[in-house]
Amino acid sequence: MGDRVPTMETYDPTTARYGRTGLSNLGNTCYMNTAIQCLSHVPVLSRFLLTDEFKEYINRENKSGSGGKVVEAFADLIKMLWLGSSSSITPRAFKETVGEFASQFRGYDQHDSQEFMIMLLDLIHEDLNKVTVKPYIELPTYNSFDPSQSSAMWAYHLQRQNSQIVDWFYGQTVTEIECCECGERRVKYEPFSMLSLPLPPERISLTVNVLPGFFTGIASSSPSRPITFNLLVTDSVKRLRSLLADQLHETPSKILLVSFSRGTIRVIDDASPLPQTADRLLVYLVVDETPSHVVTAGTDSAGIPGICVAGDHSVKNPHSRRGN
Repeated sequence: MGDRVPTMETYDPTTARYGRTGLSNLGNTCYMNTAIQCLSHVPVLSRFLLTDEFKEYINRENKSGSGGKVVEAFADLIKMLWLGSSSSITPRAFKETVGEFASQFRGYDQHDSQEFMIMLLDLIHEDLNKVTVKPYIELPTYNSFDPSQSSAMWAYHLQRQNSQIVDWFYGQTVTEIECCECGERRVKYEPFSMLSLPLPPERISLTVNVLPGFFTGIASSSPSRPITFNLLVTDSVKRLRSLLADQLHETPSKILLVSFSRGTIRVIDDASPLPQTADRLLVYLVVDETPSHVVTAGTDSAGIPGICVAGDHSVKNPHSRRGN
């Protein structure tokens, strides 16, 4: 980047991109670019780097850091993203600097973006850490939660790790553990820089087994026919029954969708939540269309679930000789 890096004194406000600059991949480095763009748009951090305020806090004596090289390289990159005029740039110099102190990221293979961000924040933190010699601290143990304990544990943390990165990106988790046998409790206070948030899938795959002998074109001697649907998690049971009806050339009102588990068949009506993939889903053909809710089941010699005590639905199972 060198002399081409703009500064607050030299940049042209009429051509500056103000954070709308893209990052080109160097091989499979999209993981790195994702983390960079996320951190670039944290206002307190980008302002800290753009104004060169960070230079007052560089700890070049801290052996756990890079002597300021990583935070300086990241600041140059942020200036290119916010004060430069290019629509996209290649962060080659920054990547080479990071690779010097984090060898796992030297190549151009794919890596986890979260792991890269944790590593980068840790390197920047150590470059800015106000603590040069980290004291040994024997932490106390606690049996119950108390806010004063939380404050004390955070103060212990700051005796070893104290920088703007800790101020802006770190927090504290409190974990209570209780022994199921003796009832003894322990409370742990731990710092964190990142929390993982699991996101539910947008779509789910459901396989419904169509039993032989019920529907036109599927002989009684045939094996059950699985039909798989790729559904949105927001879809309804009513839509699933409609899709089944289209596949089986029947009206939706004659489709009885049930889950078979532990000897019980449970009717899945339109008010039920969309079944989970763990259920064994079966389809019966309704003879009369009186509503039903819960039915119990058995299996015949072929292992096909047959309705033994059929609520209000009348369902014919061609494999069962029971009075259903």
